[in-house]
Amino acid sequence: MEETEKDKKALEDKIFHQLDEIYDPEIMAPITQLGLIYRVEVKDETTIEVDFTLTYPGCPWGPDLERMIQGRLRKLNPWAEKVRTMQVYDPPWQINFASEELRVAMGYPI
Repeated sequence: MEETEKDKKALEDKIFHQLDEIYDPEIMAPITQLGLIYRVEVKDETTIEVDFTLTYPGCPWGPDLERMIQGRLRKLNPWAEKVRTMQVYDPPWQINFASEELRVAMGYPI
């Protein structure tokens, strides 16, 4: 892997973890630990893209989560002139997308 690819991956990992502070309003768990973030990509020097899903397609919190994701990433990454978010439903979210630690805390078998 080239050095620039490693740097990009490290930046994308950092951005992913910036979302650790955003909690699903119903489950009250970090959206990152729930497995709701499907993709974080730095497209260029000014653009971040995030694909995320909801625990179910009819969840009314989608617009709120989208605003929270965009606001947090704009605040923490002033270089990002564009923060694009997209709700995706493929694959449909399942509890096994959540971290093992969170599933245990919620009472799900591992």
